[in-house]
Amino acid sequence: MQFETLKKNNLKKYLIGVSVFIVIILAIIFAKSFAKYKVVNSAKLAEGTVNYTLPDFQIVEMYTTDGSTDTPISEMPESGYTIDSTRSFCYLKDRNTKEEGITLKTNEAGEHVIGKFQRGSKCILYFNKELGPADKTLNNLHLASQGPIGDITTTACGSCSDSKSGLFETEDDDGKSYVYRGTVNNNWVSFAGKLWRIIRINGDGTIRLIYGGDDSSSIGSKNNGKNALDNKQFNAQYNDNSHVGLTNNGATTTTSYDTAHNGSSPSTILNELNTWYSTNLKMYEDKIDTDAGFCSDRTISSTNDKWYSSEDNLRENRGFGNKVTAYGAFHRFVQTTGSWKTDGTKLEPTLKCENKNRDLYTKVGSEQGNGKLTNPIGLITADEVVFAGGYPGQANDGYWLNTGQYYWTMSPRSATDGAGVFAVPNNGLLGWYYVSDSRGVRPVINLKANTTFEGTDGLHGTYQNPYVVSN
Repeated sequence: MQFETLKKNNLKKYLIGVSVFIVIILAIIFAKSFAKYKVVNSAKLAEGTVNYTLPDFQIVEMYTTDGSTDTPISEMPESGYTIDSTRSFCYLKDRNTKEEGITLKTNEAGEHVIGKFQRGSKCILYFNKELGPADKTLNNLHLASQGPIGDITTTACGSCSDSKSGLFETEDDDGKSYVYRGTVNNNWVSFAGKLWRIIRINGDGTIRLIYGGDDSSSIGSKNNGKNALDNKQFNAQYNDNSHVGLTNNGATTTTSYDTAHNGSSPSTILNELNTWYSTNLKMYEDKIDTDAGFCSDRTISSTNDKWYSSEDNLRENRGFGNKVTAYGAFHRFVQTTGSWKTDGTKLEPTLKCENKNRDLYTKVGSEQGNGKLTNPIGLITADEVVFAGGYPGQANDGYWLNTGQYYWTMSPRSATDGAGVFAVPNNGLLGWYYVSDSRGVRPVINLKANTTFEGTDGLHGTYQNPYVVSN
């Protein structure tokens, strides 16, 4: 019996010891848990999942915002949205007393993070739709879009049926882009000692400029010939399809499409642009983008029209030598009968370059395009003229690209009895001329997407008070 009593006493002591040990362990775990969740350094909220429990913090309200309207949401947005760290906040008891020092952000990996909150924090989150490159540039310049541009069936000027003016949304190869259209006067930029005008904000966020003159005291909507450099030929030779491009196959008569349009000899006008660039822009080229490029659409139209004889209706029988050929822009702006689309027919301008490897002129070494330019400089396209308000075969006195003078675009029109390229004459319509004619030269460049400007207070952009590219 004594032995049994002793055994029972030892068992009792053992059970008490185990119980005490368990209590100690639980106390340690609780203490560590409380310490861990009292102040949390980074709670990642990715893909709508909260990684911590509600006693630690609570998201009581969430909204997405487009800058003007807040929309309540019940699930955390995933990719394409970032936490608005300015508007979002957390509080403990009174929502009017915001907690200080809390981190509310979306990191580079796209994870939504709340950091340094106290246990019991309640958070209200706002999510901004992530801006594309063009929208970021738009915000940088403090500009607002007028919305999608829509179908173009008329010109754009103060006295035309389509009198809308401003910055309009459309698409290019890199996504959303913005073009200036109509009677605008808020797209002037001072850069490299010259005045320029913004044609458009490209989808990659770069800014396309066209030369606007040297002397601000003489610049206006029209400028008596001072918005362009001197008249020059596009190409001295015109008897071969090769001569519709910024580069060509030299003096050789071509016998195939590839030899006509894959040449590397600079055209007459490209030599002029290179000379001007070396003199005026070389020292500023750290601001100039080399990848955005300039499209010379040399795709051959697939539809038949009066220009083609039966033997020429196959694409492989056109686009070289002195073959009758109509290029892409021709059928976007010209009817199949060969007359201009001046009857209200829908025009189809595009900022996309169908064959970028051949027709997108970029600087040697560029990651995209044909890499055939010595310098990142080109000309405006016929499509950009139409987007701005120019109309084929119809005069327009009131849109911003009408300067009262003739100047070249870089868009091939057709080759009938000689190579032809689109140009803008002194009455603002979109016309075409033989490449051996002489017309004004208006250099076009692309500023880098991260370019900063002085004068982005909403009061600048006029020719009297232009944006100024920061040093």
